[in-house]
Amino acid sequence: MTVSSASTSRTLTLWWEHPEMLPASFEYSLYVDNSCVWTGEVTHCTLENLSPDTVYTWRLFMDQNQLADGAVRTRPAPVQISVRDFGAAGDGKTLDTLSLQKALDACPEGGEVVVPGGTYLTGALRLHSHMSLYLEENAVIQGTENPEDYLPKVLSRFEGTELMCYQSLLNLGETNHEGPANAWDVLIYGKGTIRGGGQNLCLNTIEREKELQRELLSSLGDKIKEYENDHTIPGRPRGRLIQLANCERVRITGLRLENGASWNVHMIYSSQIITDHCAFSSERVWNGDGWDPDSSENCTLFACTFAPSAPGMTRWPSRAARIPRVSASPGPHAISGSLTARAGLAWGLPSAVK
Repeated sequence: MTVSSASTSRTLTLWWEHPEMLPASFEYSLYVDNSCVWTGEVTHCTLENLSPDTVYTWRLFMDQNQLADGAVRTRPAPVQISVRDFGAAGDGKTLDTLSLQKALDACPEGGEVVVPGGTYLTGALRLHSHMSLYLEENAVIQGTENPEDYLPKVLSRFEGTELMCYQSLLNLGETNHEGPANAWDVLIYGKGTIRGGGQNLCLNTIEREKELQRELLSSLGDKIKEYENDHTIPGRPRGRLIQLANCERVRITGLRLENGASWNVHMIYSSQIITDHCAFSSERVWNGDGWDPDSSENCTLFACTFAPSAPGMTRWPSRAARIPRVSASPGPHAISGSLTARAGLAWGLPSAVK
């Protein structure tokens, strides 16, 4: 039986697939150093308040039967830098893009950028390899509603087609379907919220693109009726909430992920991406998908909730998670544990690299 693991400097998370030969419901037990530290029926557990850079030996049981064992080392305590030290106001009114980006750029290898409580209004931000981004409780990275705050455009993909898109709120890696990974080993976590510009940014981007694409749209004439609606073509370049392009070994955990201008977490040509213990929400956002591995492999999602629309609000077309199988030999994707969705799951959408 295979048990996977991931750690921060103070936590350890284990997850596994429910063995097919066992009953659908029973209680697991986890022992660390001969002491029972967790019991439950779900196929994942998280241990907290651990010591940094320390090896923990564990054993997983069902009733009295040992299923697996192993040892995992927590991450070393990182060098932390606060965005406040770079001038970020966090008052929800001041545009903090430059201050936040300065903090991200200054983060050393293995270091961690800390976002204290507050609301940090910002445009596109770019992360780099070998770093962590930690949001404290009540910390909100709030994307603006102005599409010009997400320029210049970058190469991305939308529903199987490569095109130039507005940058996402958080960006890591560069899109290259012929190249290897170019960004690695990033942890995005904490107890806060990453919230995009939502429906307003979505519509503002579409209106801007309608003007930029006026000649193209006019030339289509009645053919425009063949598309879903008149937002389809100008809506394709919208940015995401988080875009991971040509990335490896990235984990997103513990956060609220809300209101991207289109999809919320989009992985392109990436592998070994873990998303866990996150709460996804998109209010009235057209194509407001939660989680989209795109020509990617070994992407794991568990212990997450999906709420596509606030109660009483109109639900625009959206999906909790979509798994486009768009590469010649797409790798496995795992969806396990306690996954709650109030939107549909779409799996294996046909497409092609363009």
